[in-house]
Amino acid sequence: MSTQKPTKGGKPALFVSAGVALVALLAAFLYLGEGDSNGGAKSQAGNRSAAVLRAAAQGTVANFTVAKDAKIVADISFVDGAGTPKKLSDWRGQVVLLNVWATWCGPCRKEMPALDHLQALMGSDEFEVVALSVDRGKIGLPQEFFDEIGVKELGLYHDGSAKAGSKLGVFGMPTTLLLGRQGQILGRLVGPAEWDDEHAQALVGAALALPGDAGAP
Repeated sequence: MSTQKPTKGGKPALFVSAGVALVALLAAFLYLGEGDSNGGAKSQAGNRSAAVLRAAAQGTVANFTVAKDAKIVADISFVDGAGTPKKLSDWRGQVVLLNVWATWCGPCRKEMPALDHLQALMGSDEFEVVALSVDRGKIGLPQEFFDEIGVKELGLYHDGSAKAGSKLGVFGMPTTLLLGRQGQILGRLVGPAEWDDEHAQALVGAALALPGDAGAP
């Protein structure tokens, strides 16, 4: 966010595991190892960004699909747990893992503890997991679910209109988008994942290691 970032944990975002470190080194190699003397620097940088993310999308996040064109995400509106209006652009400058979910979605419920743990492991001024409920109506349902499972690190975010999903191109849940620092969509994963394991950490680490404008239009 441009003022006060809605982050929790404050833990170092890089090098949480050896896998994250290796991906960061790969990112540096790909970016520093190739020149742009033939022009088309932006295109080459975009290709290198995609290569880094594809290399990181292994194991439990192997179904992560790297965006062909890293378009800027729709600046959807929602509220936080206190009812304060928010927009995705509030997180510009951070890498964001945007998880679109609902309480009636079984796989969404199952993966939420892992998302909470990922935020505990890697949440910082550089990275945040934004779990956005699209339950219709008031915020009570997602709040009750968070209380039930003992969420400690995730912020509560809610779109009671349920319009965010269509604006984001979400047609099944859970769907998780990885966003770069300029709000560019780096890729997405449809379906649940073990978001706190070494593969997911390495994927987030890869995004953090990229230049802030990587893939941005």
